[in-house]
Amino acid sequence: MPQRVIFAISLSLLIFSLGVWLLLPHLIRHNSVISATRNTYTIRLNWKGLEKDLKVEISREYEELLTGLMNRPSLDNIDGMLFIFPAEQEQSFWMKNTFIPLDIIFFDAGGKFLNVHKNAAPCIDEESNCPLYPSNGKTKYVLETNAGFLPNEWFEEGLTLDINKI
Repeated sequence: MPQRVIFAISLSLLIFSLGVWLLLPHLIRHNSVISATRNTYTIRLNWKGLEKDLKVEISREYEELLTGLMNRPSLDNIDGMLFIFPAEQEQSFWMKNTFIPLDIIFFDAGGKFLNVHKNAAPCIDEESNCPLYPSNGKTKYVLETNAGFLPNEWFEEGLTLDINKI
C-alpha cells in the first residue's frame, strides 16, 4: 500500500478519535437530559392546612442517588426530584456538576421537615471543591426543587411530606 494511503487512513482515524473525544462530554450530558424523561410521580407537601402537589422524579437506586440532578440544564416538566434513602441517617448533598440553583429540603422517616438549604448554588468545579449541604438530623427523604419554588414561610415547623403519597 502506498505510503500516502496509509498516512491518509491514519490521519482520518486520528481526526475521528479526536472528534469522539471532544464530543464525549456533550454525549454524556445529553444522555443525562434524556433520563429526565423517566417516570414522574405526584407527591404532596402540607403546611399549616395548605397542600401542594408536586410532580417529581424519584431516586431510590444507588446510581440515581449519586447523580441526582447532575448535568441537567433545567428541571424541564417536573417540579423537583425526591430522593428516598434505604435507611434514615444524616445526609449531605453537594451541587457538583449541577447547573441550576436548588432548594434542598430534608425530611425524616415520618415526613417531618428537618431543614432546608435555600438557593444552593451550582458548582462546576474540576477539583470537586463544592460545599456540602448537610441535614440537621437523620433523614429518609430529600426533595430538590428549583430555588424559590416554595414560599419562604413554608420552611419552618409544620411542613410535612405526605409519605402516604409516595
